[in-house]
Amino acid sequence: MYSSRMSEDTQEQHVDMDMPKASSPRFWEPVLEFVVHCLVGTLIYMIVALFSILIDLLVQWLEARHAVSREILERLKWTSLVIFGTDILLILVFVLKTAYRTARKL
Repeated sequence: MYSSRMSEDTQEQHVDMDMPKASSPRFWEPVLEFVVHCLVGTLIYMIVALFSILIDLLVQWLEARHAVSREILERLKWTSLVIFGTDILLILVFVLKTAYRTARKL
């Protein structure tokens, strides 16, 4: 019993010695993380903006066909604008929040 416990302790110490110690992050790592977050955020922004543009193109196509009432077309236009405006607001909040977090890490 004593020998098995001692061998477990020795194994734990051996494992700890083999594991590299966590070093402090290099100065460029937060900057790289910021750039990657901005690229991914911009990609998501473009995808959401694309939906807004598609709604606007749909409205233009429906206006040319006169197949839908004016009230529905106006609501679709407002929906497109709300989606686009919210998208802009959220990308600004995201970039500012990410920049603040990066500045704190530096």
